Amino acid sequence: QTVLVHGIEDSTVPFTATSEAAYIVRSCGISNCDEIYLAQTSHQDVVMHLMLGGRARDNVVRWLDNLSHEANKSGRSQLVATSRL
Repeated sequence: QTVLVHGIEDSTVPFTATSEAAYIVRSCGISNCDEIYLAQTSHQDVVMHLMLGGRARDNVVRWLDNLSHEANKSGRSQLVATSRL
């Protein structure tokens, strides 16, 4: 499972780059690639939210919780999350 997070108000990297990146990831055979877009959020906001808490982190934690619940329902082994921040 992979998730890509991007702020809509990002003036450093256009948020459309995330959909392009997701397309490339999927074309490499990783079919479970989700995208989270955050309104009124800039490039720096996403980084700070992930490090210090905020909407970006909240959305990623919610995404991980959903994965965990899905794994428990299907009887799959324990979910392991890694981060390269």
